[in-house]
Amino acid sequence: MPHARGSLADTTSPPGRPRDDPAAVEFERYAREHGPRLLRLAYLMTGKREIAEDVAQETLTSLLTHWSKVRAADDAEGSAGELS
Repeated sequence: MPHARGSLADTTSPPGRPRDDPAAVEFERYAREHGPRLLRLAYLMTGKREIAEDVAQETLTSLLTHWSKVRAADDAEGSAGELS
């Protein structure tokens, strides 16, 4: 399933955080590693690419918003499932 737009990880850099911020680096790594799987799962759930992209992006955005809690819980994948 080719991705016509930029990758999900392209839009996940936390705004206002320096690139050397450990939390920002950790989130960006998470988004690069798990973004494609979130997209595939969303596609399986919706059957429509555009909607799947929106769902995956909204999930990553929500994770970013709550990243400090996700890090504290040490279960980003479980948190992504709860947020999607």
